Amino acid sequence: MIAREAARLRAHYKLRTPDALVLGTALVEEAKAFLTNDADLKRVHKEGLAILLLEDYL
Repeated sequence: MIAREAARLRAHYKLRTPDALVLGTALVEEAKAFLTNDADLKRVHKEGLAILLLEDYL
């Protein structure tokens, strides 16, 4: 299930495989937020997952 979600995210958002896997896992496990240093991942917020940038909190 995680692999399919990761593949969907990778294809739709043109993500790198590691990014797609961790975000896919977060979505499957129904996480509310995802903390990252990668501002490019903000585009995935359309999936209902809040993407939080570490630099915004330091």
